[in-house]
Amino acid sequence: SGQHEDDHADQDRRYQERLRRSSESGPPAAAATPEDVRADVVRRFVEFADDQIRDKNYNAASTETYRLKTDDPRLDVRATAALLTSFRSWFDAFWAGRVELDPSAAPSRIYLFWSYYKYNQLFSGKERFDEFRTTGHYRGYLDTIVVHTDGTPTADLADVLVLEAAHQLVTNRLLGDGATPSPWVSEGLAEYFAYTRQNGDGTFDTGAIGPKSVWPFRSGKPSRSGMARGRRDAAVNRFKKSDEWSVDDLVRATPTQFYGSAVQANYGAAWLLVHFLFHGEDGLHADPFARWLRAEAPGGPPASSLYEALGTDAAGLDAAYRRYASKLKVR
Repeated sequence: SGQHEDDHADQDRRYQERLRRSSESGPPAAAATPEDVRADVVRRFVEFADDQIRDKNYNAASTETYRLKTDDPRLDVRATAALLTSFRSWFDAFWAGRVELDPSAAPSRIYLFWSYYKYNQLFSGKERFDEFRTTGHYRGYLDTIVVHTDGTPTADLADVLVLEAAHQLVTNRLLGDGATPSPWVSEGLAEYFAYTRQNGDGTFDTGAIGPKSVWPFRSGKPSRSGMARGRRDAAVNRFKKSDEWSVDDLVRATPTQFYGSAVQANYGAAWLLVHFLFHGEDGLHADPFARWLRAEAPGGPPASSLYEALGTDAAGLDAAYRRYASKLKVR
């Protein structure tokens, strides 16, 4: 994540087209349903990803909910699996009593590439990336998480892993497969979960912002990530320096606007807004916001429906948000 979804979608389309072209050389087949086409694309992707990641450094771990594969010799794949499994348990507990999540599907596929060349081959088919360069993402059509483990500082990798796992769970279990939420909803929720502190016993401390206690590497020890602080500072500095930006601009932003030149500030603003809606004003908005997400976010609803659900207006939400975001501490 942290990248342009329009570019992700374009990479997906080009990859799917390559797979379809490769199958056209075979004998004619009966007309396939969209579900059959998707299943075939996913099967081919998994076969290719499995082939790419297997080398002398290959390692894997499986739990009831995750299937991890890596070519990164630095990774402790069992610790990584434990981190994500702990997060998934907290994710379920977080929504309990608020909304009913969709049932869990098959174990999630996660590919953790140390090799940038192999990582790149999955989506672009090129030996080198174009100017646009990703470090990790969840692809909804393929229902697969892929991360370039050497593309982010070691201190940030645990947050990146949780962030992509959050994208998958939000899509599949909260919003529903095929959902098209507003960018601030998709990115704000993922970042909210990614930056939540994990305690020494492996549990997550709801509402607290801080590092993860599980270290995904074989050596070293947990250290403080800089991702949350960078996002918070970018968002707060923008609204402190300019009266022209407002929360209404954020919730009405199109993908092109959200993932544009101020993307760092937009990611931070979306995360801070989600944090405010769950914890600001003594949790006043948490349940209405959760119900709104479950009922309306899949269709990318207008901003007015959010204000109506919260019992406020654009100006009221903006003022409360600014007060809250300015005081939020990142540990």
